[in-house]
Amino acid sequence: MKKFLTSDTAMKIYSVLIAMLLWGFVVINQNPTSTKPVAGINVFCTNIDALEQSGLTILQDENLKAMVEVRGKRLSIAKVDRTNVSASFTVPELKEGTYEVPVDIKLPINDVYISDKSPYTTTVVVEKQVESTFQIDVLINGASAEEKAKLRTVLSAQEVVLKGPVSVMETVESVSVTINKSDVARTMKVDLMILNKEGEDISEDINLQKSFSSVNVTLLKVVSAHTPVSAVTEGTPAKGYAIGTITIKPDSVLLGTVQNSDTWLSAIHTEPISIEGASENVVQKVSLILPAEYELMEDVAEVEVTVEILPEPKDE
Repeated sequence: MKKFLTSDTAMKIYSVLIAMLLWGFVVINQNPTSTKPVAGINVFCTNIDALEQSGLTILQDENLKAMVEVRGKRLSIAKVDRTNVSASFTVPELKEGTYEVPVDIKLPINDVYISDKSPYTTTVVVEKQVESTFQIDVLINGASAEEKAKLRTVLSAQEVVLKGPVSVMETVESVSVTINKSDVARTMKVDLMILNKEGEDISEDINLQKSFSSVNVTLLKVVSAHTPVSAVTEGTPAKGYAIGTITIKPDSVLLGTVQNSDTWLSAIHTEPISIEGASENVVQKVSLILPAEYELMEDVAEVEVTVEILPEPKDE
């Protein structure tokens, strides 16, 4: 043990310990004055709520960050960083316009002070705040026009409300979500994409406020089949007459549904056709009564129904 304490290795360990003790003495007891730059500080508006209550808002600049150089004791300035330094400005008037306002910096520690800062002032544009409702479009990647005709989407919300400065809101062209055709029978949470009139994605523009930023989208495949049309009549013909043949053109239509069912609709019915008191054929164009879970897969708004009215045979 005595040999180790007097060895070169031990002497090296002694030297490191002494150096650490000396460094600790300088830092703790001497604690010299120093400076430190703090950059990337978010700048906020102190009276934004008052502006919004007046129907106004500021045109925010996402590149606006403050930088400050702080001076003080080394141990004190070590506690200062961009998370606890606040930078702010106040709009002097609650009305539209452009203002040059001072940037105020507040430090979290009393014995640290500011030796320099940037910017000293900033330009603030105050505009009218407007909001608008936009339909959410669904874009299906990889699907041809024919394939899209056989696909349906179900969204957790059909519309979104956007709010922001009038100059930004006027640039908004559309709001959409994008899915792939391979996502059939799946439900996905998809972020909204906001495009301006130049086709640029402005979804991350800090001046745009959204009522929500994503929706659940379910992609479903439509199953279709030709389904017979059945005419519905009401009333009775004139005395001495009876219903003969009923002709429907077209006599079947292509229906589609996204419902999973082992049985298909046996027939689709027309709106009622009155034959009350008829003594001759009744020809009428009528709409189809479409069950809620089905849709027409072809452009057939109406069908033409001919109800033959014949004299009843006379008793011999």
